[in-house]
Amino acid sequence: MNSVSKEKKNSTFKQHHPKKIFLVWAPASIRAENISRRLEAHLYLISYKFKNKIYFPIKYPLLFAKTFIILKREKPEIIICQNPPILTALSIMICSYLLGMNSIVVIDSHTGAFCRPWSYLKTLNKIVMKRAAETIVTNVELQDDVLHNYGIRSIVLEDPIPDFELIINEER
Repeated sequence: MNSVSKEKKNSTFKQHHPKKIFLVWAPASIRAENISRRLEAHLYLISYKFKNKIYFPIKYPLLFAKTFIILKREKPEIIICQNPPILTALSIMICSYLLGMNSIVVIDSHTGAFCRPWSYLKTLNKIVMKRAAETIVTNVELQDDVLHNYGIRSIVLEDPIPDFELIINEER
């Protein structure tokens, strides 16, 4: 077998590892850090805080622009984002469309996404979550609420995030 054929055969058997990012519109998120580490996804924490509340309305356009720049540069196949705010997932979907990307969007929805003030965006939450490939919630009660109130099936990933490597090694 010549070296070109060997190389082609070896590349055929290599597993494809999709490029993953976790995008959070907050200055910190322990949950996102843990999930990112476990999934080998690059974590982006972006936020803007202004001392003067008069500048608050420009926060979301700035976050949208930063999201666009990250997606354009990274071109991820899988994008996980934290909710709240649901505007993160909406922005990801809009940016993906504008960039001609066919990324899988997964929304990690916390209890806060369904409480005030974010509960005022229930219709938007429902629309965006229905368009996501998957919605993750933090507990079974929230999973039931999301199914009952939004008609969306979700998966539960409780805190703390399990150490999958430890679980796999224990099963062997």
